[in-house]
Amino acid sequence: MTLDMWNKCINVNLTGAFLCSKYAILNGCKRIINIGSTSSFYGRGGWSSYGVTKSALLSFTESLNDEGIKAQILCFGRTNTNLRKKLNIIEDISKNLDPIIIARAIFEIITNKYDSMLIFVDKLGNITEKSKIECINLEIQKLIHSIFDFSVILPN
Repeated sequence: MTLDMWNKCINVNLTGAFLCSKYAILNGCKRIINIGSTSSFYGRGGWSSYGVTKSALLSFTESLNDEGIKAQILCFGRTNTNLRKKLNIIEDISKNLDPIIIARAIFEIITNKYDSMLIFVDKLGNITEKSKIECINLEIQKLIHSIFDFSVILPN
């Protein structure tokens, strides 16, 4: 990865979110919805700048809430985007989200009441609200499963 690629990712995912939030708040917006990723919670080889920016965006969203601004972050997994096509990523695209599903989920979140800061969307467009602790527990389960090749169920 080049420094230019790193900076572009930061400019789009962090500076863009900051500027949109800043001017939305200055113009009386009462709610911010940031577009996060499941990469907010774990890194992936070859995607370090993306994961770092999405983790920072999660923190930024938390900070907005601490400052009294209603902010939410919508997290979803791999999505069929032009960037993925451009990078020639070899993967089973049938497991990826369709961008239309995400657009519908955003509309649903805007038009209905979802109170959690963290909101997840699955491949079918199902919307789930979770706490940060629930997300961390899920990631710990995945990590333990990948290391020891068995499932561990953590208490709630």
